[in-house]
Amino acid sequence: MVNCLHVAGNDHLLSGSKDTTIKYWQLSTLECIRTFSGHRGFVTCIERLDEKTFLSGSKDNTIKMWNLETGECLKSLPGHSDFIKVIQGSKDNQILSLSNDGELKQWDIKTNSSFSFKSDDNEKISYFRILKSGNLITAYSKGRAKLWSSKEFELKDDEGDYNSENFFRCSLM
Repeated sequence: MVNCLHVAGNDHLLSGSKDTTIKYWQLSTLECIRTFSGHRGFVTCIERLDEKTFLSGSKDNTIKMWNLETGECLKSLPGHSDFIKVIQGSKDNQILSLSNDGELKQWDIKTNSSFSFKSDDNEKISYFRILKSGNLITAYSKGRAKLWSSKEFELKDDEGDYNSENFFRCSLM
């Protein structure tokens, strides 16, 4: 069973599945070019970093970085306590990952170090995206969203004012 898909160019697709593998497909011929093995749990998300590398998240609570051309696993990033829901890479050697328990991690690709963040209220982070501006937007389980920046600004919604905090600053690929 396929759990996630990621378009990888005009004629290629990556698919992550319940059998713990990732497959690289050529769409015009419907041919599987390569199979990536290494996760110990369902593959839950895939994100391309650049032309040669991509990331995968899994039910085994790890993120893996892969070489698209050789099939080699370049690194494994353990550290989440629940499965990975969303991953995204940035130009400045950072990866952001969100696990099912609402923990958001910011990873430095070069050092494999990470910084964790969980919401301090009873609301869990349910999704995130790095915007083209480099700012980060997080969505929460009770319906609100928060924009993070290195600059101070104020957001308003139906529930009141929310001040940004100095936390994430990334450059989108």
